Amino acid sequence: MFFQAAANQEKQKGQGMTEYLIVGALIAVGAIVVFSMFGQVMRYQASGVSQELAGKNSKPSIKEAKNKADFARSNAKYSKKMDDYKSTVYLKKVYGDNH
Repeated sequence: MFFQAAANQEKQKGQGMTEYLIVGALIAVGAIVVFSMFGQVMRYQASGVSQELAGKNSKPSIKEAKNKADFARSNAKYSKKMDDYKSTVYLKKVYGDNH
């Protein structure tokens, strides 16, 4: 009887750890989605913040973040699906190969 209770307690510990792993994975997937949608804007904003913290001028980074946000807003009306290769070609023309 004692061994069965100990085994059940170990299973519950494993279940709790599995739940934490699932929640962590969901948070990671959410972060990936957010960065893929707003990646360039966020990178330039982070660049501006880091330059301000270093005591440097951040106006170029802030301006570039605004430009990227405006570009994203103007292109939001276009459909970009996995089977829409034209949008990929268009983005490569705009950003180059390493966007």
